[in-house]
Amino acid sequence: MLITQVDSVPDPELRVFRPIQARIERLDSDNFVATAPEVDIHASGETEGESLFNLGDMIAATFGHFSAVPRDRLGPIPARQLRVLQQHVRRR
Repeated sequence: MLITQVDSVPDPELRVFRPIQARIERLDSDNFVATAPEVDIHASGETEGESLFNLGDMIAATFGHFSAVPRDRLGPIPARQLRVLQQHVRRR
């Protein structure tokens, strides 16, 4: 297992101002999974780098989606994920 961090996302409208801890694990010879345990978001890829990039993409997508939903419409888990993401990610 590799411990690393997400310090950017591929969405040019978003900025990571506080890195998000990530873990990358090899699933088998051709697959890796990257996890941001603090926000319970996961992504996979064929390399460590691809899985980390995909994790950044999932973080951006999750932040964008949950930010667009009225707070009273988010369930407890998405609301918690959004609160944590807001401690790390901002719109430019």
